[in-house]
Amino acid sequence: MHRLDIVKALPLAVIVADPRSRVTEANPAARELLGLGDDLPETIEELRAAVDVRDLESGAPVTEETSIIARALRGEASMARHTLANARTHERRVVDVATGPVRDASGAIVAVAMAFH
Repeated sequence: MHRLDIVKALPLAVIVADPRSRVTEANPAARELLGLGDDLPETIEELRAAVDVRDLESGAPVTEETSIIARALRGEASMARHTLANARTHERRVVDVATGPVRDASGAIVAVAMAFH
């Protein structure tokens, strides 16, 4: 079984991005939660804009500098609570987001995994 088949089967929304912050995978649960169709945004920045990701406490837009993805790219696992809007319905909801680096056998970061619930 291929590892991405496992991610696709999870009921938890999962998105994977490469070290250049390009979206490489979104499982069906993520596509549904975020209101994404078959065409994924190319970058995390485009994804944030499409679903209007905001910090739950301050209401401020999450930026590249304030994103927990940046921490994962530095090797840190992180969690945050955000609000986002479904790209199709514009319905806002609160989500907990967890990110972590994905490393190859040599320890180099080859991707970032994000799980939303």
